[in-house]
Amino acid sequence: MAGEEPSGEVIVGSVALLVACVALLPAVFQMLQAYFASATGFARCDPKVMGAWARSTRRVFRWSELRFEVQFETPVIFLAPPNNDRGPVPNEPIWYINGTEESRKETRSSLPDEYKKEDNLLSVKERIHTADNERASWVVLLAAIQQMEHDSHAWQQRFYKAMPGRRPPREFAEQTLAVAVQKKTKSWDTMPSTMAKPYATTTMCHLIELAAVLGVHWKEFNRSENKYRAEGNGFILTGSVVSELGLVFNFQKATRSLFESGRVIPSGTVKQFCFGVVPTVFCKPEDEKDDNLKYPFDVPQNLAAIKLGSPREVADTLTVVGCNTNTVDYFLMDNQRTAHLFPVTFEILGMLSRTLHGHGSGFRMLPNPTTQRWDKRSFSLWKLLEAYEDRLEQDEEITNSRQIQRIKKSLDSIGECRGPRPMQTELTVPLMETLHEALDATDSYLTGVPRKFYVFGVLRSHFQVILRHLNDSEERKKFEKLDGLGLERFEELGGPGLEDKQTSLMKIYFDAVRPDVVKQAPTRMPTMYQLPTGNVVMPVPSSDAASTMSTSTTGSDAEDGTTGPLSRQKSGFNTKDREDQLNDIWCTLVFRMICWLLLHDFHKEDVQIPKSELLGSRLPVYIV
Repeated sequence: MAGEEPSGEVIVGSVALLVACVALLPAVFQMLQAYFASATGFARCDPKVMGAWARSTRRVFRWSELRFEVQFETPVIFLAPPNNDRGPVPNEPIWYINGTEESRKETRSSLPDEYKKEDNLLSVKERIHTADNERASWVVLLAAIQQMEHDSHAWQQRFYKAMPGRRPPREFAEQTLAVAVQKKTKSWDTMPSTMAKPYATTTMCHLIELAAVLGVHWKEFNRSENKYRAEGNGFILTGSVVSELGLVFNFQKATRSLFESGRVIPSGTVKQFCFGVVPTVFCKPEDEKDDNLKYPFDVPQNLAAIKLGSPREVADTLTVVGCNTNTVDYFLMDNQRTAHLFPVTFEILGMLSRTLHGHGSGFRMLPNPTTQRWDKRSFSLWKLLEAYEDRLEQDEEITNSRQIQRIKKSLDSIGECRGPRPMQTELTVPLMETLHEALDATDSYLTGVPRKFYVFGVLRSHFQVILRHLNDSEERKKFEKLDGLGLERFEELGGPGLEDKQTSLMKIYFDAVRPDVVKQAPTRMPTMYQLPTGNVVMPVPSSDAASTMSTSTTGSDAEDGTTGPLSRQKSGFNTKDREDQLNDIWCTLVFRMICWLLLHDFHKEDVQIPKSELLGSRLPVYIV
């Protein structure tokens, strides 16, 4: 009835319901807490650890297990041309890092300065918390790559505008090498128990290439003990094996980094240089297929590519060139001299490597493919070029042939670009373009057919003569009679007593080395035949037999009119023509070597550690 007070039972029931609700609430919260606590690893995918990549972190409820699973995205990093549309993660977009704001948004990365600004906005407590949970090192790596592209592009524009050339530098899309990123979704359920933070993924070959691009040089690369350490340009990269996962690397920024003139040339060929493999001017388009250059090979079958990453590999390269056993052994035996002003391996590099410099570009740095340092403090390549030009003009045995005239014309163009004060030569876009054009001209000459065979013969003879003069005491005595020029001058080149080492080296080259090379080079060309593999087989005569070989074919090949693989053809030159031809080739090779070394550069701390078998390696490695 209206106005009646509630009975005692109703009051008791209401109180009981209230008590039950109060008791239920903590139970509900406890249950929710248990469910959310099942999302293991969610706190470790925090923005303070992963940066902008943390925005993709989410909890997914698994009804079959009545728990939450943590899913997150991390980058897969690799190197490829910007026009490449195939990545290691299927059906995911490929983002190429170019330093622009759009690229930073796509790759969820920032410039290092932007990270500093973000940290400055945090409270003191948050900054301490950030220090306790420092960012994943791959976040720092992505920022470093963005900085490299951003700073180097700005420097390139300033460098070109200071003194423009005929061709502007390549745009980013026209480069043949860039760092690419794809996202990959992972679950914390599959994380090894030893890992406390999400990791990025790459491969061993891409990590080695990435280190070179950033200017980081390997100090230790021990696969037996799984110890890896690289330093350079303000970065430190260390690696070791982690149980349940594999090879894990940590990338740290130690000091200031600089990406200006020292930035590595953004060319796809740089990838081979990182492993001590050098594509040469004789490399044809068909030689650049995956199974020839992009993957390891034990011993090069021809001169399409050479290996310089260890003394054994240099010896194999000289064997392919055709050098005799004594010459090859100089690189395999201890206490043998293999350097004059600079190591002979850089002479091989300058004479054979293709030109990597890009038209209109100011970048000239390359990874060192050799085991020896490139230290220019004790000599000057510009003085060496001047000494070469003087000897080319003065040497009466050098005929003023069409090729020699081309070289002199190139030297004149280089001299004009150097300006009125050549002692203070600064590399400018026009000067680098002139050097590049000079190299293009020499390549057209050296790769001509059938001249290529004689080029191989001169190369072989040149390195045999140089290394014999450096090491053979009998050769020293022999040449002491040559106008007071003793081969001990080679020894003096490495000491402090000789003022003009460059002129002395060219004197040795033109007065002692060149005549020997011309004398020992092949007199006629063997018929070449093609193997099914595509390798050209060229029987190379010994230096002693070269001058005495018969000019006519004999045996069954001559009788039936056929030409066997070991038969020889007349060169078509008389003795004088032959000497002029070989002199032209030798002068062109020496000129090319100097110009190539002027147009390209190596960091003095960069030394190759043998790892050519890792070229193209898809061994997965992880960056924490």
